[in-house]
Amino acid sequence: MHPKKLFLVFIILFFFISKGKGQDYLRDTTYFDKDWNKCTKTDCRYYRLMAYDTVTMPPEKLIRIIDYYKSGTPQMEAYVLANDTSQKVGLKTYYDVKGRPSTFYLYNYKYAKNFFDKLSPYLAKIESCDSNVDLKINLYRNGHIKSNGFYLSDEALGNCSCRKVCTWNFYNPYNKRIMSLYDYKRGKIDGRVFQYYGNGKLWKEQYYKDGKKAGVWKKYRYDGSLRRTIHIKSAA
Repeated sequence: MHPKKLFLVFIILFFFISKGKGQDYLRDTTYFDKDWNKCTKTDCRYYRLMAYDTVTMPPEKLIRIIDYYKSGTPQMEAYVLANDTSQKVGLKTYYDVKGRPSTFYLYNYKYAKNFFDKLSPYLAKIESCDSNVDLKINLYRNGHIKSNGFYLSDEALGNCSCRKVCTWNFYNPYNKRIMSLYDYKRGKIDGRVFQYYGNGKLWKEQYYKDGKKAGVWKKYRYDGSLRRTIHIKSAA
């Protein structure tokens, strides 16, 4: 074979071999309309790609699902088990129309937090939860944390507040300070309800037990000095 033709064949083979060794995308692209019903490419509002990923959560092999807006901007990224694509694991990320992360879900928080480095800056601010839980983090458009909290594992369904547990924090969008925090136990407020001034000092200190007011409540001035104390009477 002529050297030039041989060189051309080599280049073609190298291209296909290299492509095969990259992200191993599953062959089918799925298209969805505005209501997430399957449709044709022409009528789609979103489309989905699935790929084997380098992230591993031993002993599981994961598949990464990426949903895109029609424009090509990511809409959602999630991980499922390679042997059961209906089972969500690890990190799930939602994006706004400009491709900015808006919400994180971390399934099986205690185990999965060790495998997703992109959450490290957020996890450093979060008060941990020892229960078997899933984590939710909402972000402002500027990337600062808007709120974070925990749901009972395998039951994190959207905004279903009946499954909230441990501590939920809400943050100021400008200075990243906590504006308020709530302690939950199986969907009911149980423990602290604290609210803060913009300077970070405590404004209101309140307590609940099983969803009912309890303990000693306090209110503070902007400089941190005590303004008022209320002793809550237990219900008979």
